[in-house]
Amino acid sequence: MSREAAQGLSPGFQPGFNPGLCVYKQCALKGHQISERAPSAPIPLATNARIGSVYGTRSRMHRELLLFSAFLMVLKSSLLAEAPPQAPQHPHKIIQNSTTRIDPFFWLRDRNNPATLKYLSDENRYTESVMKPLAGLQQRLYQEMRGRIQETDSSVPYQIDQYDYYTRTEAGKQYGIFCRKARTSGSSSLPEEVLLDENRLAQGLKYFHLGVVDVSRDHHLLAYSTDTSGSEKFVLRIKDLSSGKLLPECYPRPLATQPLPPLGLMTVERCTICN
Repeated sequence: MSREAAQGLSPGFQPGFNPGLCVYKQCALKGHQISERAPSAPIPLATNARIGSVYGTRSRMHRELLLFSAFLMVLKSSLLAEAPPQAPQHPHKIIQNSTTRIDPFFWLRDRNNPATLKYLSDENRYTESVMKPLAGLQQRLYQEMRGRIQETDSSVPYQIDQYDYYTRTEAGKQYGIFCRKARTSGSSSLPEEVLLDENRLAQGLKYFHLGVVDVSRDHHLLAYSTDTSGSEKFVLRIKDLSSGKLLPECYPRPLATQPLPPLGLMTVERCTICN
């Protein structure tokens, strides 16, 4: 008895083929049985129910496609209505690491140059003009995303020695509040201690970005960096948590993500911006 017969398979069965989809032929030359896959109806990869479970119903997909097509048509018509501003090129030679390169837009680095400010204003005006037909959609999307955000919230506290540190947010405020609570052996909790309120720091400023925040090893000092111009040049300040006052020393830092050295080992220079 052959192996195929022992397994209950038809003679000439080849693994990977479905006998119901194959037609067997007798080769007249060698007497071997060969198989050819017969044409059959394509097997659907996903049913309507599966598609609906991932993407929603077909009508919903059609609505999204129509909405996206309308968005592209409006955007295309707006782009064709007005030509974008072109920044003039002024070749500037830069020699660095024994390599010479030409930067035609080097002049845009000067923030006080009237030509730079004029070009940025033209770019902003062009963007507002192109996106004006979609102002209603932008507002609707903003309200929808905001409605899904829990404005009054708190992060999971993390323990450092005898303190639990966390950040919380309040409804109607744009920035977070950095806090801590002292741990106790009993069930009673000590009152919250607000270490840094970004909303107060940003009050009256057109731009504010908090960089790094770090506490000293003895939990008496708090170091934090801020950028109030959008230039990504941060100024590091140190706050005495016992008195709530800032130390007179501070120094500028180039990046927000650069790690801070331990406060006990840090050499603080006097900042030329604050003093």
